[in-house]
Amino acid sequence: MSEANSKTTNLTLDLEDGWVFTQLSGNNRNQPSNRGTDTGEWLPTKIPTGVHEELLKLSRIPDPFVGLNEHLVQWIGEETWAFQTKFTITAEMHALPNVDLVFDGLDTYATVELDGKKVLETNNMFVPYRVPIKDALSFSDAATEHSLLITFHPTFLKGRSLQRENADKTPAAIRGGGSTGGAGVMQGASNQIPGPNGELALWNGDASRLHVRKAQYHYGWDWGPVLMCVGPWKPIRLESYQLRIAEMRTEVDIPETLDNATVKVSAELAGASSKALTATLTLTEPVSKTETHSTVEIASGANSVQLEVQISDPKLWHPVGQGQQSL
Repeated sequence: MSEANSKTTNLTLDLEDGWVFTQLSGNNRNQPSNRGTDTGEWLPTKIPTGVHEELLKLSRIPDPFVGLNEHLVQWIGEETWAFQTKFTITAEMHALPNVDLVFDGLDTYATVELDGKKVLETNNMFVPYRVPIKDALSFSDAATEHSLLITFHPTFLKGRSLQRENADKTPAAIRGGGSTGGAGVMQGASNQIPGPNGELALWNGDASRLHVRKAQYHYGWDWGPVLMCVGPWKPIRLESYQLRIAEMRTEVDIPETLDNATVKVSAELAGASSKALTATLTLTEPVSKTETHSTVEIASGANSVQLEVQISDPKLWHPVGQGQQSL
């Protein structure tokens, strides 16, 4: 998208380097060959990463993929960890009307503080989080330095707590399949669902995993170890912008003749512009590199846009034996 007479400025700062992390609880059970950090000790790192990965790089824990070493590092998922960095917002970023912190993935329960003030709490490792921080920043026409602290709480303990809380909300039933019934090792010998501590039926792993939005294989599977991963597992960045595409939906209509196609794109916009904008949709044929364009004007203040592109003789993906699989 661009303004009718001038280019809209969008600036991005990737917060990849300059991080440190530490262990906030359980330091007293550290052992020489199986330990996190000492109290007050911060170790340098870069993201995305995880605590297991960093400690393994530093030879502070045994390799959990060797033998039964996974059992020796279960303490990591039961402790609280923190990641911290400092970054600079430039004068050019300050000048734009929107400044967001974007977290593509935090695993899993985390509290985020900007300059000592809480701006976000997370409970789902699968979804990205976006935090507008423009109002929290003091107006400045010069570069300013800021601190970012992410505290990760033990998902395993949170899951156990939710399991107990939800026990009375779950209708009681008799588990099928006998005393085990595929209910997992934590279900015990009880034939009641929920179990004594609110356990629900599952195939393997700790039953508390059913209550949290975390990769279920972190609780162990027949093909992998039990590793309760924790940390900023996807990139973090700062975005400063006037207008951005917040959501986009694409539809393709093809008639029975298969000789043409209509590609429809609708986009939801975040931010605002006092000037008219233009939006251009470009489709590129991957082999010939032939481009097809469609451009529309967006009225000032608009928060959505729709475009269409017509394609003649589209290259289609056919089922096996009925044609080529063009991608």
